Amino acid sequence: MSELIQIKAIIVNYTTNAMHDSFDDGEFEFYDATEIRIVAPKDFEGQKLSIYHTGKVSENSLWRIINQRIMFDINKNDFVEEMTLFDGAVLNLCAVE
Repeated sequence: MSELIQIKAIIVNYTTNAMHDSFDDGEFEFYDATEIRIVAPKDFEGQKLSIYHTGKVSENSLWRIINQRIMFDINKNDFVEEMTLFDGAVLNLCAVE
């Protein structure tokens, strides 16, 4: 069974069309990205993580609010060195004070 870890972070940037995929059939897809700075757990404090969004992110989403403090859970196995994830790996996203 996978182990979840709780991440606390601050949103530092939101970029539209930050990445794209090109497919063999000539189609393509763009992904927006949120960059966060981790504040907890202590082992990861200060590290930055880019989270790419697979769908449209609403204008009032937590993902878009610069300096917003957030908390979420993630599978420990998904948390890897390159510090890039897709939003499907994020569980229980919420704002924190």
